[in-house]
Amino acid sequence: MINAERFKNIAILLVVIISCILIFSIVGMSQEVDIPKNKPMKYWTFQEFKKWFQWHQRVQLKKPFGAADRREGVMDGNKIRTVFYNYGSVGRPNTEPSIEWPKESGHGYAYEFGPIIGALVVDVHGDTIPIFSEALIDGGDRSPSGKVWGWQPLPTSLNTNSPTPAMSNNPDSWPRNQTPDNPFYNPNYTSEDDMFLWPGIDTLGQISADLEAYWVMDDRDNDEFEYYPFINDSSRRGLGLQLACRLMQFSASLAEDIIFYIIDVKNVSDKRLDKVVVGMFGDPHIGGPGDFSDDLAGFDSTLNMVYCWDNPGSSNDYGIPWEELGWLGFKFLESPKDSTGKELGLTSFAAPKYASAMGNPSDDIRMWEMFKPGRFDIGTTEPSDNVFLFGSGYFSLDPGETQRYSIAIIMGKGKDDLFANAQIAQEIYNKNYKFTKAPDPPKVTAVAGDGKVTLYWDTRAEQSYDEFFEAYDFEGYKIYKSTDKGQTWGPVITNAYGQEVGFKPLAQFDKINDVKGLFPIDKDGVRFYLGNNTGLVHTFVDENVINGVTYYYAVTAYDSGYASLGVLPVESGIFPGLNMVSVTPMPRAPGYKDANVDISRVQGFTTAKFSFDVLDPTVIENNTYRIEVDDSSFAEKVVNIINESTQDTVVKQFSMLNGEPIIFD
Repeated sequence: MINAERFKNIAILLVVIISCILIFSIVGMSQEVDIPKNKPMKYWTFQEFKKWFQWHQRVQLKKPFGAADRREGVMDGNKIRTVFYNYGSVGRPNTEPSIEWPKESGHGYAYEFGPIIGALVVDVHGDTIPIFSEALIDGGDRSPSGKVWGWQPLPTSLNTNSPTPAMSNNPDSWPRNQTPDNPFYNPNYTSEDDMFLWPGIDTLGQISADLEAYWVMDDRDNDEFEYYPFINDSSRRGLGLQLACRLMQFSASLAEDIIFYIIDVKNVSDKRLDKVVVGMFGDPHIGGPGDFSDDLAGFDSTLNMVYCWDNPGSSNDYGIPWEELGWLGFKFLESPKDSTGKELGLTSFAAPKYASAMGNPSDDIRMWEMFKPGRFDIGTTEPSDNVFLFGSGYFSLDPGETQRYSIAIIMGKGKDDLFANAQIAQEIYNKNYKFTKAPDPPKVTAVAGDGKVTLYWDTRAEQSYDEFFEAYDFEGYKIYKSTDKGQTWGPVITNAYGQEVGFKPLAQFDKINDVKGLFPIDKDGVRFYLGNNTGLVHTFVDENVINGVTYYYAVTAYDSGYASLGVLPVESGIFPGLNMVSVTPMPRAPGYKDANVDISRVQGFTTAKFSFDVLDPTVIENNTYRIEVDDSSFAEKVVNIINESTQDTVVKQFSMLNGEPIIFD
């Protein structure tokens, strides 16, 4: 039982004892930043928020742990685009994109959402008290000096040289420490190529979605109360929880309105937690950041989902009809299990007014009341400015034990579309997050020439296996060109509503098969062009360039789609450093001679004809290569190419195709 009276007395006593210290702390703080008095953060001006946030960052950087490792990333792998942070939050006050939908529309739907976890513990005085950990910017729990009483990222899951958290599409963002606490480290590596692998849902090296983010955080900085979860380390406080967090997006049309947020909660402390509740706390703004006062809230306990929408017929920040505004939902796909092994599901939901006592995440006792299992209270049925508190509990956590909860962040055009997307999210979860995704993007290299640019890329996309459909369904490549650092990639393609949905490629090459032309199913009036059986290539020369001008190129891969199942083709994204490159053509230096290749037959007989082009003279090493044609199989002849200088086989068992080039070095 919570001893609220003693809690209150302790609080009063502490105020009396340290009142002088607080006075000096507040004076010192106000000298650094003029915080608006009696004015909730949402109503601050942008300049007021900017000043506060700069002060907050300075305060945090003075702390010995956590804040220096905070990073911002962007999830933009489908129609939802949003900032996120490796202290847990999706979205941030006065920051865009915050759950923007559709992508690039400028239409944001949330202020901030983040994980919140609470538990009952016994403090050093023998009192049973609730402690909650979160890391919300607006209303989050902080000390008088500004220290965050909540989640901070662990440096072991971060590449400290990267400006973002670890992203699946950017290996340079992955941590490189060769220690057991690095979730990316492969202790059984055989080369530098497999020393660090993506920490997959099931196995190391597995990337399930088109775009994923991953980080680990804990609550050791939450020293608000006198509870010590670690027997021999009084500096580590909070509840002794460590969270491994993952965001996932699939670009396939059926899943393009969903972000998956998966959280593994581990008790790394020395003490058992008997009564725990997990959930999310956040603030939607349907209709825009200036249109937050007319939202409505609802829930469906059978679907484990909460959702919000704008007041019917009302105006909005974006000047679009009410019918075109999105609905935002949050669905528990997986929840912690009780002592019988049964998932708890959604056990509480409240939507109190913003800045009210019931909507204050820094009030631990109040939060324990709001997250009580069985409490479902949407507050008022009238349109208002609501915050969302939804949870799953109670359950226990022994030392070393892990429980998972998974939330789908879902957008939809109207209630029916929202609920249909929720069902798709459930089906993807039921298949252990295996869903159709785009082929892997190729690795692209650009070579600057005199008045030309040469691109070449590998064949990894062609070996991409779609686990959902159990097929190799790669179909072709698209090449894009930009002169504005990738902000635009050619002529804009718009849908029936005038919304930008893509760009016309500079060139396109596809397999020679019975798949060609326009895909038979449209998406908002746009049909995907599958190509015209040009045949595959792995090089492209652009001579429509000017020396001294920097150009940006991207080569994407796409699949064939499944018309009979209503699944549209999926195209890989554009990722700097992988399938996006920059290059500046320049004249050759005086006296420069082009690289050349000599070839002669040394043994055997063949009717095959070989020709060679030097794509990238900067990597030519004066090497000698031996070409072996193996015709021992009547059904298929293959080619092996060996670098005689290093004895490496650079091309192995390549089927001899009619005129298709092989790229090697």
